Amino acid sequence: MIYLQVDFTGGARRNGASSAEIEGLASRSRLLGLDLRGLMCVAAPGERAARAAFGDTTRIADELGLVERSMGMTEDLEIACELGSTEVRVGRALFGSRVSKERSPNMDLGAVAARRS
Repeated sequence: MIYLQVDFTGGARRNGASSAEIEGLASRSRLLGLDLRGLMCVAAPGERAARAAFGDTTRIADELGLVERSMGMTEDLEIACELGSTEVRVGRALFGSRVSKERSPNMDLGAVAARRS
């Protein structure tokens, strides 16, 4: 099962394809026999940007007949759910901010959770 990631930010540090490229990638994925289930995206910061990205992701997923939409993170999960998300990623809400690997190369999520309790 795969998801295609849509990049609405255009930022160099973000991964994913532009919304204009997604239809072609979906077609190619299906031709290759991949189990394409949905789209995923990470919105740029701010409510306006989140609403635009999540609304566009839902529209594109609907047009492609995809039922899954992985969109929304801790800071914008309510907007994502309102606009059709079927999955949200809330790691920061559960575990706090990421610990830099440079500072703690052997730390695992269990250790982070234990420290926070």
